[in-house]
Amino acid sequence: MVGEKGLEEFREQVDLGNRSGTSLDTYEQRWRTPVRPRIEGLSISELTVGRADSIVQTINKEYSASTARTVRAILSGVCGLAFRHEALKVNPVRDARPVENRKRKKAARALTADEVLDIFAKADADEIAQRQDLPDIMRFYGGTGERTGEGIVVRWENIGFGKKVAWVEGNMVRTKADDAKINEGKSANALRSVRWPTGSWKCCSIDVLGWRLRRASGPKN
Repeated sequence: MVGEKGLEEFREQVDLGNRSGTSLDTYEQRWRTPVRPRIEGLSISELTVGRADSIVQTINKEYSASTARTVRAILSGVCGLAFRHEALKVNPVRDARPVENRKRKKAARALTADEVLDIFAKADADEIAQRQDLPDIMRFYGGTGERTGEGIVVRWENIGFGKKVAWVEGNMVRTKADDAKINEGKSANALRSVRWPTGSWKCCSIDVLGWRLRRASGPKN
């Protein structure tokens, strides 16, 4: 099937380092669930502009604009592959309507200091959270604003205690193709420095990390 062949080419690009394993996981999931059931049994010549447009717009209504855009990219890749092998004279997906986002996103809101401290207090009182070191991890995220994958790969040498700065140098990702590995990111913002806040709850992150470092480097029993 042309779609499976398209995924094989995508995997080859992942192996070459030109595409990410997370993108491959997303494409494979979208191909199996919303795409393949809608085109299975069709010849590639039957995937007309109207049919491609109908598939994409229906998925936009049933799922989301993000899913529909991914599906559009998958269908375009499938038809592009067929075009390169001269099974199609044009790529019909190019003339399908663009995906419109019908849902208005809510504006993001930062937590207040009181809300953050309340979350920390609840984690401190939870035995399971304490065994998993979650209170300290949460304080690190609260102080730096880093994402989970970024915080996991931070090492002691990435933290400037004197200047109260943390350096982000990668992101932990887990994919079927690569398992777990450190990804350097797609943009310049993926590698950056982050300053700790100077407000009333600054001690919730930098001081805790300093205590953990002293405990880790202290004398062993």
